[in-house]
Amino acid sequence: MVENLLIESFKVLNGMPQYIGIEEREKAEYDHNNWKDQINILNDFAIQHKLNRVSVLINRTSEYYLSLSQMLINFGFEKYASKVEVFRDLKDININKKGYDWHSLSDYKISEDEFKRIWEKCMYESENSPTSLTMDEHLNSVKNEIGVNWSKSCNVIYLEDKLIGISIPHIECGTVYEGRIFYFGIFCSFLISLYRVPISYLSNIEIYNN
Repeated sequence: MVENLLIESFKVLNGMPQYIGIEEREKAEYDHNNWKDQINILNDFAIQHKLNRVSVLINRTSEYYLSLSQMLINFGFEKYASKVEVFRDLKDININKKGYDWHSLSDYKISEDEFKRIWEKCMYESENSPTSLTMDEHLNSVKNEIGVNWSKSCNVIYLEDKLIGISIPHIECGTVYEGRIFYFGIFCSFLISLYRVPISYLSNIEIYNN
């Protein structure tokens, strides 16, 4: 129901029963009164289904940014974080040139509980704002958003037999070539460009290999 309501203007990230996220489309059809009604219905839906939160991602470069952001503030939303989006052509990347080893949950070499502990450590050491969800809720969000093949996307990363972090790349539901990294994090001891940059490239490549 929510997807059908917002399909012209937003992508819907289904994290039920914990949350719903919506992201402004690049070529959104903006109608102030219509969007106001949609956000109002979304709020009512969240209350009815007792969701923990609703998140909205809007494009700062959009001509509607100020109007939409003020509308969201009027509905009680608060600014949580800013997002920087970058682009890199992957055709000339030398895959795994650093010798990283990847293991997904679907390989059965690591349990869900172990994966959650590693993920939690990555988030704990991060400078991002603290999460409001439990690790069970985070993993349930992965399952709901990615679907049946979710375990193939949940990867732990090793370098020279040392565990260094995780990556959760996947293809957007309903698309063929549109990829997303649900989460990417490595331990503080490895947070230097020599390691982080190649791993992030590999995460993008892994999206298209799944």
